Amino acid sequence: MLIQEKRVIVYDHREQACSYSPHPTEIPVTALTAREVYQSLRDAALGIRPLQRLGEQSGPGLMQVDIEGWRLTLDVDGNHLRHCQRCQSPDGREGVFDSWQRTDPVSLLSTWELTQIERLLAELKTSV
Repeated sequence: MLIQEKRVIVYDHREQACSYSPHPTEIPVTALTAREVYQSLRDAALGIRPLQRLGEQSGPGLMQVDIEGWRLTLDVDGNHLRHCQRCQSPDGREGVFDSWQRTDPVSLLSTWELTQIERLLAELKTSV
């Protein structure tokens, strides 16, 4: 994420002067962790947050869903959730399967939570 222009006000008490200096500032964006993505899936499984389908499949076996602003691309094989391909949080941070260092958010779900998510995904498929 890059802020195009930021104006910094510098006030020097000795000279009683005020100056503006425009300079681009890059703000580091931290990637989403697998645990953060897992938490949104868990909340959907528990019924705390609604799970909604976004449009059509983005590829073979891929389903895009929204959990209160969390946009996830899930790899679904039939009615089985294999893993999360990518996720974008409401604040714009992103995480992708390769960046989670062998810890897929789906693998953090309990058996019951996974069953609930798969049930919700199956309902979304049939409601289209």
